[in-house]
Amino acid sequence: MRVMVAKDIPGFLANRMQHALMREAWSLIDRGIATPEDVDIAVRYGFGFRYVAAGPILQKEMSGLDVNFLASSTVFPDLCNDAKPAAKLAAKVKAGELGMKAGKGFYDWPVEKIAKVKARYHTALKRGLHILKAEDDAG
Repeated sequence: MRVMVAKDIPGFLANRMQHALMREAWSLIDRGIATPEDVDIAVRYGFGFRYVAAGPILQKEMSGLDVNFLASSTVFPDLCNDAKPAAKLAAKVKAGELGMKAGKGFYDWPVEKIAKVKARYHTALKRGLHILKAEDDAG
């Protein structure tokens, strides 16, 4: 599958949408609304896994654009719109707590845990790609 981006903008398409999600995730953590673990669980077991079945626009077409319009009217005004990275993220970077490569970030990363998490991650990606490829092959 390929996408066409009509304009050259920072982050292009997928990275740009991912950063919008991350800005809100960091804001929820900074504001004490959720922990990093809660954010991960909400995405993985909430809306995230649905993206293998349908992208965000198709999902809203299925549930109804009117429903999405009403939800957007309530949620959009409260979404984070900061122009700089979140304070807790900046503090982690300043402290050298860079995630797996440093052995610590928001999570602790002993070597054996890194290997286990990376293996699970790669297996999950391969399974998701297998589903998408089978769909593409079927036409």
